[in-house]
Amino acid sequence: MKRIMAFMLCVLLLLPGLGGLSIAAAEGEPPESPAQPEIQVTGYSVAGDPDVPNAYLVTLNLKWHTPDATEHMPIHSLTISTQGSNFKLATRVPTLGGYRYTVSNTALDVDKAIVKSLNDGKAAMGTFYFLKIGGGDELVLDFSYSYGPQSLDGSNTDTITVVKSTPDPPTLPQLPDPEPVDTTKFKPELEIVSEGSLPVIDQSTSLLTIPIRNSAAHMARKIKITLEPVDKSKPLFMPGSLSLSAEIDSLSRNDIKEAEFPVTLAPGATVGVHAIQLNFSYQNTHGDKYTSSDIAYVRVDSGNIAPRLIAGCTDTLIPGQQKVTTFTISNLGETAARDIRVTLLGLDPSAVSTINDIDVKYIDEIAAGESEKVQYRLFTTGTLEGASTRLQLQIDYLDISGEAYSETNTIFLPLAGGKAEEDKGVPRLIISKYSFSPQEIRAGSQFVLDMDLQNTSRNKAVSNIKVTIIAEEGTFLPVDASNTLFIETILPGEMTTASLPLVTKADAENKPYPLRITFEYEDNQGNAYNAQEMISIPVRQNPRLMVGDVMMYGEPFLWQMLPINVEFYNLGKTILYNLMVKAEGPFQLDGGSYFVGNFNPGQSDSFNFAVTPTEPGELVGTIVFEFEDSVGNPVQVRREFTMNVMEPFYPEDPGPELPPPPPPTNKWKYVGIGAAVLVVLVGGFIWFRRRRQRQKIAMQNAIEQAAATDIVVPEIEYVGFDDPPSAENDKPEPKQ
Repeated sequence: MKRIMAFMLCVLLLLPGLGGLSIAAAEGEPPESPAQPEIQVTGYSVAGDPDVPNAYLVTLNLKWHTPDATEHMPIHSLTISTQGSNFKLATRVPTLGGYRYTVSNTALDVDKAIVKSLNDGKAAMGTFYFLKIGGGDELVLDFSYSYGPQSLDGSNTDTITVVKSTPDPPTLPQLPDPEPVDTTKFKPELEIVSEGSLPVIDQSTSLLTIPIRNSAAHMARKIKITLEPVDKSKPLFMPGSLSLSAEIDSLSRNDIKEAEFPVTLAPGATVGVHAIQLNFSYQNTHGDKYTSSDIAYVRVDSGNIAPRLIAGCTDTLIPGQQKVTTFTISNLGETAARDIRVTLLGLDPSAVSTINDIDVKYIDEIAAGESEKVQYRLFTTGTLEGASTRLQLQIDYLDISGEAYSETNTIFLPLAGGKAEEDKGVPRLIISKYSFSPQEIRAGSQFVLDMDLQNTSRNKAVSNIKVTIIAEEGTFLPVDASNTLFIETILPGEMTTASLPLVTKADAENKPYPLRITFEYEDNQGNAYNAQEMISIPVRQNPRLMVGDVMMYGEPFLWQMLPINVEFYNLGKTILYNLMVKAEGPFQLDGGSYFVGNFNPGQSDSFNFAVTPTEPGELVGTIVFEFEDSVGNPVQVRREFTMNVMEPFYPEDPGPELPPPPPPTNKWKYVGIGAAVLVVLVGGFIWFRRRRQRQKIAMQNAIEQAAATDIVVPEIEYVGFDDPPSAENDKPEPKQ
C-alpha cells in the first residue's frame, strides 16, 4: 500500500513538468500556413486537324478547388501555358478553306466565361490548341492565377497524356503526273445498216430514210451526213433549195438511228438499183473529229421520167425542085423538155441542101406526150437517084432540173419518081445499142435491160413486132412480166427503145452469159420475117467470206500477252483477190497483220496474233478483212471481239517462310527394308553355323585317324568353338 501511494505521488509531481515542456515546444515552432487553392483538370479529350497533322485540339474540364470552403476565394485572372519539349501552345486563326496555327511563346489568357463558371463553383470546359514538336505524348500544363480579396498570386501544374482519338490520315506519296492519253484512238465507227430490203424511191418520194449504226464501243456525237450519187454523171436527185444532208445528235455502241434526207427524184433517173455515197462528219466524247463514208443502194421503182425526144418525117422530096419539108419532134418522156435545139445533118450540095434557110432551129418547150414541128426549105438535085435519101436530126435539150440530153435521129426521105430498089429487099431489124442498170450485175439481183431497136430499111416500115428474150440455162428470168415484148411499128430508119426487168439466178457463176433475142415482124405488104440477135451479159458472183468465232487462249490481264485465233472461210464461188487480214484495237499487237493473197473458193485459213492490254476494263478490238472482188472493187469485212481486262493479283506477304511439311512416310518401304535385313541376318547365321559344324567334323576325323596310327597328335589350340574337347579325349583309346 505504501508503494502504491509513493508511485502516485511521483506521477503527480512529474505532470506539471511535462505540460510545460509541450507548451514550450509548441511556442518554439512557426505556425502552419493555410492550404492554397488550385486549378484541377478533372477530364479531357483530344482531337486532330486533318489538314495539319501535328495540331492537337485538347478540350479540358477545369475546376477551381479551394481547401477552405468557408471562405470565398474568387479568381480574378487565369492564364495557361505549357512547358517541356513535346508540345507548344498555339493560337488558331481561320483561313480560306482551313485554319492557320501560330506558336505562342507567352501564356494565354483563359476566356472570361470559363473564369466566371469557375467562380460560380461550376465545372468549366475549354478547348486549347497545341502543336506537337517532340516525340513524347506527355503534355505539361501550367496554370497561373490571382485570387482572393487580397488578389493573391497562385499557380499549379498538371500533366496529361495526349493521344488523338482519330488518327491522322496517312500521307500519300506524291504521284507523278499521268501521261497524256491519245483520245483520237477512241474512234466511233459509223456504217449503213444493210440488212433488210433496199429503200425504194419513185416520183412520189419526198423523204429518203437510211438507218445508220455505230459499230464501235465509243459514242459518236454531232453527226452530220451528206448524200451524193456515186455516178455524178447521172444525177439521181433533183438539186433544189433543200440540202441533201441529215443530222443525228449521238449514237452509242450498236445503236441504230435513221437519217432522213428530203429528196426529189431527178427526171433522168432510170429504173433499177443505184449506188449512193453517204459522207459522215462526227466527233467522239473527247471532241476529236473524224470523217468517213459508206456506200448505200436504193431502188428506183418508176419508169424513165426524163423527157425523150424523137424526130420523124413523112414528106417526099422531088428531085430538081425545092420543097418546105416538115419534121415532127415528139416527146415520149414523162416530163417536159426545154431549150430544144434541132440541127439538120447530112446536107450535101450534090444531093440535098437548104436553100434560103439555116440548118438550126429552136423550140422553147415540148410537154410530155406533146409534139412540135420544125420546117426546112430543102432543094434536091435532079441527078439524085434511088428510092430515098438519108438525113439526120440532132436534138439537144434540157429537162426541168437542167440536165442536158442529146439525141441523133436518122431519117430516110423518099424521092418522088425514084425506083423502089428495096421493094424486094428484106427490112432488117437490129439492136443498135443495149445497156443494163445497174451496170454491175450480181448473182441473185435484179436489173433492167434497155435495147435500142432500129429498122435499117430505107423505105419499108415494120409492124407487129414481137421481141422474145431467151436465156440459156435459165440464167436470166423476167420479173413480174413475160419474156416477150410487143412493138406496134418502127418507121424506116427509125429507132425505138424496149426495156425489160430481169433477175439473175442466185447460183450463176462468175462469167459472161449469152442472151438470145428473137424478132418476129411484118413489112407493109404483110410479109412475115424472123431475125435473131445475141448479146452478152457479165454476171458477178457475190463474195462470201465467212469469219468464225474469235478464240482467246487464256484470261486477259493487264500488261500480259494473250494469244488470239480466228478462222475464216471462202464460202462463195469467186476468188477473193489480195486478201489482207489485220487486227486493230487499244492494245499492243504482236503479229497484227497477215497477207493471204488470192483466196480460192472453198478454201479455209486462220489468223493468229497476240495482244497485250495496256489499260484495264472492257476493250473492244476489230479484225479487218480487206480484199478485192472479181471486178477490182475493194471490199472490207470487220469482226469485233471484246475482252474484259483484269489487273493481276499479287498476294500479300505471308510472313516468315514456314518449313516445308515432312514428306509422306511409306511404311511399306521400311517394312521391305526390315525384311531384307532380316533375311540377310538369318542367311548369315545359317552359313556361319554350317561352317562351324563342318570344322568340328573335320577335326574329329583327324583325331580319330591319329589315334588309329599311334601318331602323337600335337596340342591344338581351339579358337572359335564353344566346347573345346576335354583332356580325356586327347589320349588314344586302348587297344583291345
